[in-house]
Amino acid sequence: MGGPLGKFKLKKLNSKSSIKELKFDIPICHDADPINTLELSSIFREDVQNKYGSDYINKLMDLNIYSSGFLTGSIDQVFADNPNHEIAKWWVLDWKSNWIGSPLSKEGGSFCGPSNYSISRMDEEMYHHHYPLQAHIYLLALHRFLNWRLPDYSPQKHLGGYIYVFLRGLPGKGDLEEKNFPQRSPGLIVEPAPIERIKKLDLLIKRQYK
Repeated sequence: MGGPLGKFKLKKLNSKSSIKELKFDIPICHDADPINTLELSSIFREDVQNKYGSDYINKLMDLNIYSSGFLTGSIDQVFADNPNHEIAKWWVLDWKSNWIGSPLSKEGGSFCGPSNYSISRMDEEMYHHHYPLQAHIYLLALHRFLNWRLPDYSPQKHLGGYIYVFLRGLPGKGDLEEKNFPQRSPGLIVEPAPIERIKKLDLLIKRQYK
């Protein structure tokens, strides 16, 4: 997986360390006091060190968020990076089929492969589709789930982060042998959880954030 997960491989997972299609329902404050775009952006503005901080705020401000009721979703997969769940960190993983390509020639046609899925190109997709906000919502759902189900849960100790897998950008064995890709594999964004943002998002949705 690379990044914070180093040489960890998904094929090592067993059924006790992974949950697929984890559904969640998060109540969002009272109708008389909905959350809005400015409040959400302030959470990112106060933590610009982590990825998708200052560089995502302007994109987030383009959204017209004024929400109450319930936030409902489904996470493709959550998993523990260690079979010993007392010391494991838990991660959210989302599979994406986004097509990132480049022209083949002046005659037309295009190519889509691992070489197109650099961090900068994947970041463009993340910004365009507001996947950073999605990742934070997924981490909030996981944070609450672990707080409910994991004894002695601590976000600093147990909340791992988020992974976006751009399937069309993953190199095959032959690609890895033939090309000198950088240390991080194409098609993968692997980031540690921005703990303070998740805590503040949790409080905001509970209407205790100040």
